[in-house]
Amino acid sequence: MLKKPESKTELLYAGIQMTRPLLRTISMCVEADLEGTDLTLGQRAVMEAALVLEQATAPELTDFLQLKRQFVAKMLKELLDKKMVEQLSNPRHKRSVFYRLTPDGKALIKKVTHR
Repeated sequence: MLKKPESKTELLYAGIQMTRPLLRTISMCVEADLEGTDLTLGQRAVMEAALVLEQATAPELTDFLQLKRQFVAKMLKELLDKKMVEQLSNPRHKRSVFYRLTPDGKALIKKVTHR
């Protein structure tokens, strides 16, 4: 049986616990839309951000998505391997690159989001 939260911390924790089933359901629905695309949830998120931003550095994508840098870097590497994104030189920084969707990547993410 659930007990009444006694502090703000316990109340916050109880709220988080209540949202977990909702988040799982949302993830399952999004995954179902990805069937047959060879994309993961993380890759889809990065591709959607790249669609909105049109051209962005990895740190810009990280900030936009509010995710960890390492996770976004991993998704970008996987998407580069799948030829869904491409790198462009960044005239502002020699060691930094811009990422943007390839034509195939843009067509795929538009198809997925349209579902």
